[in-house]
Amino acid sequence: IGAQYRGPIDYADALTPPIFPLESASFRPQFEQEGSFVSLVEYARAHPQISEHLGASCEGLLESLVRRLVGDVLDRYVHTTRSFDFDEKHLLPIYLPVETYLLQDVLRIAILVPILCLRFEAERIEIDENTDLHALSDAIHLARTPDWHYGFGYDPRVQTTATHAFALTNYTVKNEDQVRMWHVLGSPESYPLKRIDNFFAALRIITGHPTGYAQLLVLPLGWASDYKGDLVPLQKTSVRRYPPWFEQGCWNEKVPMVSTIEMEQTAALVRKIGDVKEKQVSIALRRLNQSSVRANLEDGLLDAMIGLEALLSDSNQEMTHKIALRMAGLSLVSKLAV
Repeated sequence: IGAQYRGPIDYADALTPPIFPLESASFRPQFEQEGSFVSLVEYARAHPQISEHLGASCEGLLESLVRRLVGDVLDRYVHTTRSFDFDEKHLLPIYLPVETYLLQDVLRIAILVPILCLRFEAERIEIDENTDLHALSDAIHLARTPDWHYGFGYDPRVQTTATHAFALTNYTVKNEDQVRMWHVLGSPESYPLKRIDNFFAALRIITGHPTGYAQLLVLPLGWASDYKGDLVPLQKTSVRRYPPWFEQGCWNEKVPMVSTIEMEQTAALVRKIGDVKEKQVSIALRRLNQSSVRANLEDGLLDAMIGLEALLSDSNQEMTHKIALRMAGLSLVSKLAV
């Protein structure tokens, strides 16, 4: 018995050109020849901002992107209304975010970073007015589901092992042409990696548990560049900032629980790290994160020692003796604290 596809119907596919050039015209309607579509393309080409945004200078790109947007809106309309009957009041909530995307110079976003291989006792802990740690909703989980293919040497199942996310809400992105936007939102370097990595350093210090992140998610606020059925229109970028052994089946292991007290301590430490200006602290935090995601144990130990050296030394004179004394002092303080 052959496998049977049971996923949602992609109604946008009805508007795509035929895959095979010799496919009979009776098989698919020639959507690009419809008068309403021709008028829409002419309007988009004549509008300076929309024309530039959709790449009118590249032959065929504007028509292709307009067709895609129309298909996405149609697909979302049918999936959300469960109807093929046109109703303007149901169309507007779908169309208006696309219009905002095409016309606004600056777009508001939230950044979500799912936290791997940890559970959390509390639903949400605030770090500051624009940053928190909170549980991911079912809608976000569905939208962030990775494609089941292997790329860049990682197993996409690692991405699914998260219940909560580190969230940054007060961000904007300059709205450039659509192709440029794909590159910007798809590049990890476009994200506030230092703030994200500082959070994970604090979480590692407080809990001592292995963790990391495999996705950077952009949640559009009030706009949408595309749709997929009734899913939240997330922008997804895959990264590999976690221990390599996670790929050996961390989703089958017992997942540690982070208590509410530990979550609050992590939030407090993140705030303290944000106030620190000393370069050696930044070096130590960076080395801590690097040591946690190394494939080789010796390399991880070397990173940890470099981090300790940055924290405990203030000159090159008698460095070994000085670091040994200060580490011993820290060990005594930690025992007394316990």
